[in-house]
Amino acid sequence: MWVHEVKTPLASANLILDNHPSATSTPLKEELKKVERFVEQALFYAKSNTVEKDYIINKLTLSKPVHAVVKKHAASFIYRHITLTLDNLEQTVYADGKWLEFILDQIIVNALKYCDDHGTITISANKEEQQVCLRISDNGCGISAADLPSIFEKGFTGSNGRSHEKSTGIGLYLCAKLCAKMYLGIRAESTPQQGTTMIITFPLGSHYQF
Repeated sequence: MWVHEVKTPLASANLILDNHPSATSTPLKEELKKVERFVEQALFYAKSNTVEKDYIINKLTLSKPVHAVVKKHAASFIYRHITLTLDNLEQTVYADGKWLEFILDQIIVNALKYCDDHGTITISANKEEQQVCLRISDNGCGISAADLPSIFEKGFTGSNGRSHEKSTGIGLYLCAKLCAKMYLGIRAESTPQQGTTMIITFPLGSHYQF
């Protein structure tokens, strides 16, 4: 109830900024987006233990949720001059579209957070044996070898979370939890100072049973 109540003043604040544009409108809207993401995290966290009540597996094309999330953060890409490359996303997978968008949002927000201005983010997909792999890669600061095994643990922020803007340590934990509920795989590959790739795997054919 609190989550739904707090969304109203946030929407009103965005409308006020839209109707009274100024030099501070863009940075203020970016800060409001952060608040909205935290509110959304709280909602998904509260619902994550009862996902079966709000969970429908459908056949979908990866391009749809990817484009929806990218459009949501278009201003950040433009404002920070981050190059976005999309490749081979017309792959058909099975997932809950709403939950998948939330997962992609958390990952893309992290990629934007840890990528330098004028950096590059690449989102691509390819079909392998009985699965489709979706990769979201950035050329940012990367994750240390010591932190990498723990990034999906609840509350873990790591050295990047402490040195950049304050991290909640909840986003990737929720991603892993929701992927497990949908029988998707999720893992990360990273090299410090070179970047990070998050990989989501979608089982196909006989490996996915309804």
